[in-house]
Amino acid sequence: MAGIPISTTSTGWIDVYATTGLAVGTSISIQNQGRSELIVDVYSSIAPGNSIYAGYLVKTGEERIVDAGVAGCFARCVDGTQAYVQEL
Repeated sequence: MAGIPISTTSTGWIDVYATTGLAVGTSISIQNQGRSELIVDVYSSIAPGNSIYAGYLVKTGEERIVDAGVAGCFARCVDGTQAYVQEL
């Protein structure tokens, strides 16, 4: 998948839109290319707390489509992983 590479960590959530430079609410695809499971949250404009590991689980090689109009998109993982984000 061609796209914008992002690196996630286990220490906290990253703002996918801010990291990629895409406008908040843009429809995107996030594909996990690492070895660790990726967790994606699309419900809030504010990142979940660092102790929270809830959201959509995206396993290695899988992708999550984020619909247009969401308030925000945040990602994290258990051990650090590489993902690619593509505008749809």
